[in-house]
Amino acid sequence: MVGSSGSVVASEVHADLGERAKQNLAEYADVTVEIGEEGGAPFDPGECDAMLINAGMTHPLPLWLDRLREGGRLVVPLTTTMKPGAGTGVMAKIVRSGERFSSEAISGVGIFSAVGLRDPSLEETIQAAVKSKKLSGMKSVRRDAHDQPRRASCTRRAPV
Repeated sequence: MVGSSGSVVASEVHADLGERAKQNLAEYADVTVEIGEEGGAPFDPGECDAMLINAGMTHPLPLWLDRLREGGRLVVPLTTTMKPGAGTGVMAKIVRSGERFSSEAISGVGIFSAVGLRDPSLEETIQAAVKSKKLSGMKSVRRDAHDQPRRASCTRRAPV
């Protein structure tokens, strides 16, 4: 899948699952499994053409956006907490083009939450965006400070 010169790097925060992954993937010379600390710093994959994040979070981490090469893709579940340790939302595909990042929701998702990678201050915004289905219509990811445009606002309006 990665070609003769490519490689795959996997990261797992749970030591027992990481060790099992290392054992199961040992025969593949182009696959490395990194075991992080639970609740520790986010994994730095280095420059990447593609990333698949398999745990729900409130936003894509800036580090991961930085590591995408031109045309690189990041698939990440953007979720709101449904119950402790699990969330619901959308699986988003983000594509780098220069310093811009286009995005689209590619499916709904119910998934375990990422350990230590949720921002509680964004929880209400994500919850409103999931509930209103506005998250499903995402078109881009902005990294600069900006006011939310009215058309993408996730605030609740009082009933008329």
